[in-house]
Amino acid sequence: MTLGGIICPLIQMNKWDVVIYGGGPDIHAIVLYFLNLGIRVKGILDCDPAKNGTVILGEVPVINPYKIVESFDSEKTIAIINTRYFKEIEQFEIIELLSSLNIKKFYNMTDYEKNELKADTHIWTDVNRIGYYYDNFESLQMTYERLYDQKSREIMLEFIRTYMELDTYRLEQCNGNLKYFYGQNGDMSKEEIYKHLDEEVWINAGAHIGDNIFWYFANGLEAKAIYAYEANTEAYIRLKKNLEYLPEKFRSKVLPVNEFIDETTGWEILNKQKVTLINADIEGGELNLLKSMKDVIVSCRPVLALCAYHKASDLAELTQYIDKIVEEYCFILRKYETNTENIRRTGELVLYAVPKERVYE
Repeated sequence: MTLGGIICPLIQMNKWDVVIYGGGPDIHAIVLYFLNLGIRVKGILDCDPAKNGTVILGEVPVINPYKIVESFDSEKTIAIINTRYFKEIEQFEIIELLSSLNIKKFYNMTDYEKNELKADTHIWTDVNRIGYYYDNFESLQMTYERLYDQKSREIMLEFIRTYMELDTYRLEQCNGNLKYFYGQNGDMSKEEIYKHLDEEVWINAGAHIGDNIFWYFANGLEAKAIYAYEANTEAYIRLKKNLEYLPEKFRSKVLPVNEFIDETTGWEILNKQKVTLINADIEGGELNLLKSMKDVIVSCRPVLALCAYHKASDLAELTQYIDKIVEEYCFILRKYETNTENIRRTGELVLYAVPKERVYE
């Protein structure tokens, strides 16, 4: 990046003071980036009165640029523009404001740089993970203590660390072909997480184009019925087309459903079948799925395999809700190889909630 490769070295060589214009939801990650390079940030300029007076990471104040008493040395100050609105008339207004503060040097971070540095995932609803992790330590600790095995605890700590330090996830990850069904041992063999059933009734929420269904059968697993929910119409069309290529003995067990899942979703389509497995990869809607399926979960006690990486709150909220509605469930975390755009952090973290009677010992 130009920011890290050119601008930051210049800041250190010239001993410039740094101010950041724009204290958006990713500001913790931006400030942390500079601090990790040994560059102190003098302040964050933001016109939002709700932010003024707050302090980021315990040391960097958010300042109203129109109420600054201290003047800046134009020769020793650079402003880092951290806003998506540095364009058109807004660009003119920001430059004029900085000039009025006697700040003549500025660098506008590119969209690529912002996306690389911010601590949220590729889901737009998930912002400010660093702030969330700082503010919700006790809730996260409760999840940590509820995890079933030491491997899960190590995964949780490493997953959070990669965000807090803007770093790469460093532990070994499971093959993505095993996601929702198995973990993976150090010798690359399948790790049994829960007891599979020959008569599995599976709710595949977020079926996309059917890849998990294909890998389910390719892994030698059996099912009585699979309800494949996909809300995106384009993906649903591809799902139906792809299912035509399944061998008939498998295809006949899959029912594709083009429906958006939220708290109001009805499950009459199940026709009172006992659901034994539910997975969810629905872009942050996993908690809503649990709420809509509360009665099914309580009565059937299925294995739950839920993506827990879309939102910072997933690790705490998903486990707490499950604990609230059912007893004797064991929580296991496994992380899988990913093909998302930010491979360093937003890999497929899956939270397994397994009823005690189906935990694989």
